[in-house]
Amino acid sequence: MPTDTEKNLSQLTVYIEENLRAARKKGVHFVDPRHLKDRVLTRQNHIIFGRRGAGKTTLLSAITQTKKDFITIYINLEDAKDTPIADTLIRILTVALSELRRTVKEQTPWFNAGAWRLRRKIEKQKEALDKLGEKEAGEKLAALQQNIEQYKDLFRATPQMLGHKAIYLALDDFYFVPHTLQPDLLDYVHRLTKDTDLYLKVASVKDRSTLYRAEAETYRGVELGHDAHEIDIDYTMEKFAEMENFLHELLEAANQESGAAVKIDTYFKEDGFRQLCLASEGVPRNFLSLFVKIANRHKDDPFAQPFIGKDEIADETGIKITEPPVKQKSLIQRFITYIKTRLAKLSPRKPAKS
Repeated sequence: MPTDTEKNLSQLTVYIEENLRAARKKGVHFVDPRHLKDRVLTRQNHIIFGRRGAGKTTLLSAITQTKKDFITIYINLEDAKDTPIADTLIRILTVALSELRRTVKEQTPWFNAGAWRLRRKIEKQKEALDKLGEKEAGEKLAALQQNIEQYKDLFRATPQMLGHKAIYLALDDFYFVPHTLQPDLLDYVHRLTKDTDLYLKVASVKDRSTLYRAEAETYRGVELGHDAHEIDIDYTMEKFAEMENFLHELLEAANQESGAAVKIDTYFKEDGFRQLCLASEGVPRNFLSLFVKIANRHKDDPFAQPFIGKDEIADETGIKITEPPVKQKSLIQRFITYIKTRLAKLSPRKPAKS
């Protein structure tokens, strides 16, 4: 018969497995020791970078679940990898307009004539977008460019109707958009933010993102530091203590949310927790997944506690971990930064704003 300890551990591992893949309405609670959520909630365009499994979707979900004075429009772009850019833009606009219409309807009294007229304008644009989706690719792009001011009018009118609420357009998994199309997509949605209360919150993987493309006399896309601010949610080996504390908070949060009365530290041998952090390279999803794998292997053995140490981690990963390769990783990161800086200097700069 399972002991209470075994039941609690099973409860914890089941909870983690069910919530390991982040989604809007599911996922492990976003642990935020660096107050990233406060930054994302500001009225500013943001590009959120993080490795796969770092918590980008969880951070965006935390925004959508915050009850504050703004409207959030969440769109996952994974399907964009197989979709022409015009269809992706139509989808973004359609989802955005649907959310604006719903919000106006819910947050204004039924007898408000101005709100009724605004909803009707939104409906007409949405109907036009539905018809546009049936056209040829060239026609779609031309119409989207031609009608951009009409869309911007709706992004201005809705906040005014609702007491100047901000609109946050959260584009998740941006790195699935084909590299060659990423600057064009960003360029269009960024133009929607000009002189409106719309703000971009784009989540992506840094080394799989092309934010802008320099051209002969101009550029397309978004330039960090000018058009949007960067938020990097990764924890690195260079700040190992910070990473270790974060992952401990993450596991404790999962423990509490699961309702299991598990004393986390009792499951780790000597420097077992440190070794688990090293093996996961600071990626939350990797860390939790590895914990679950080792726990599932040992949770039925009442004599296996503590059961997570470097030998168990080496058995699971096939890698013998020693110490964090800070120096090596730091040199690689500095080299990559140097190359990117040199390339940026060689690229034509965007023209000054008038």
